[in-house]
Amino acid sequence: MAGSKNVRLQFDAWKALRTLKFETGMSSYSEVFETIFSVLEKGKTDLKEVIISKKPTDTGSVSKSDKTIVIDEDIHRKLAHYKEQYMIENDATARGPGAVSISQIVTTLIEKYREKL
Repeated sequence: MAGSKNVRLQFDAWKALRTLKFETGMSSYSEVFETIFSVLEKGKTDLKEVIISKKPTDTGSVSKSDKTIVIDEDIHRKLAHYKEQYMIENDATARGPGAVSISQIVTTLIEKYREKL
């Protein structure tokens, strides 16, 4: 059985993910991500294109309103992969001005998932 990882999300990304979790009646954030990936992959959506189509914005520093979620290691690796692809394609960094955050990746995936429904 895979382990779990904590991921810190900006409040808006957490809220979108939490709303989707409640709407679908799923019991974990990992299940929500598995569903998102399943729908987007089934719909022949190029997830790499989804991620790299968004330009980086200034994400600022960690806020008190940020939330931490727990997800499976496999989901964590997949999100990290998309973040790395985004950074490569957009010459973005992981920190500082113009950095891409995992929250941006999560928000983008949820937006594309909702478009497919």
